[in-house]
Amino acid sequence: MKFLVIPAMLAVAALGLAGCGGEGRGPMALPGTATPSAAATPSNPCPPPVVPEPDTRSVTALPAGAVGVRLCSLAYARSTLAPEDELTTGVDRLVTQFNGAEGVDFVSMVPCPVDLGPSYAMVFRYPDGRVVTVSSMLAGCHTVGGKFGGQELLDTFVALLAEQRQATPPKPVELRTCEGPEGSWMPVALGDLVTISRCARFGEDGDRVRTASADQWATLHADLIRSAGSGNYPDSPGKAVRFEAADALGQPVTLSRFGDTVVVHNERVGSRTPPTIWKPSPEALAILDQLGR
Repeated sequence: MKFLVIPAMLAVAALGLAGCGGEGRGPMALPGTATPSAAATPSNPCPPPVVPEPDTRSVTALPAGAVGVRLCSLAYARSTLAPEDELTTGVDRLVTQFNGAEGVDFVSMVPCPVDLGPSYAMVFRYPDGRVVTVSSMLAGCHTVGGKFGGQELLDTFVALLAEQRQATPPKPVELRTCEGPEGSWMPVALGDLVTISRCARFGEDGDRVRTASADQWATLHADLIRSAGSGNYPDSPGKAVRFEAADALGQPVTLSRFGDTVVVHNERVGSRTPPTIWKPSPEALAILDQLGR
C-alpha cells in the first residue's frame, strides 16, 4: 500500500517554522518535488533553499547523457552541509536507478503521516548546459520527483561520490567550526578529522568558540580513534556540552558530551546507523574540560 503526505500536517509544520524569523515562508511542498531547467549552468550551482520548495512532481524520467550531479540541501536541511564537489563518475547509474524506480500516483495514494525531515536536491547536468533537478524529503514516503526511492537514490549518490573522492581527492577548505551546518550528507571517517572546537551556547559568558591546539588535538584524536565504537545514548544524559570536529573538507561532526561519555554524530544525514560512542581517557577528559564544560 502506498501513502501520500497529509497536506494539512505539512501546512501546520510550515506555519510553525514561519514564526522562527524566516521571511517569505509559505506552506511546505510535498516531499519528492522536482524542477527542470533549461538554463546554461556550467558550474552546476545548487538551487536556493527557499520555502515553498518547487513542486514539479511530473518529472518521472531523466534524459540520458548526464555528465555531472550535484547534491544540494534544500530549505528544511540548512543545517546539513552539501558536498562542494560534483559527481562526474557513474552518473548514468543514478539516471538508470531513478528511471527504473516505481512511479507515484499522487492522486490515489493513501495519506501517510510525516514530520519535517532533511530535504535534498540532485542537480543533473547535461553537456549542452541544461540541468534537471529532482528533490526529496527524507520523511514520509521518501518520494523523489515523481518516483519512490528517495533514500535509495541518496545512498547510491553517496557511495559513488565516496569512490570518486578516493580516486581524486578534493582540495581542502578553510576550516570554520561552530559557524555553519552541524551535519553532513556525506559520512565522515574519524581518522579524517583534523580539528575540534567547543561550541558555546548562545548567551554563555566567555568565548563562543574554543578550538583545540595542535597538541591537544593530537591527544584527543588518538584517544578518539582508540576508544570510540558503536553504541547507544547514555541513560538520563542530561544537558549536553557541544563540540564540533571537522575533516579537511570542512565536513562537520557534532559531538555531545554527557559527563564522561561523548556521542559522536559522524554518521551521514539520512543514514540509519547508530551513533558512535566515545569514552575518553582521563587525559582526554581533562583537555575537553579545558576547552569548556
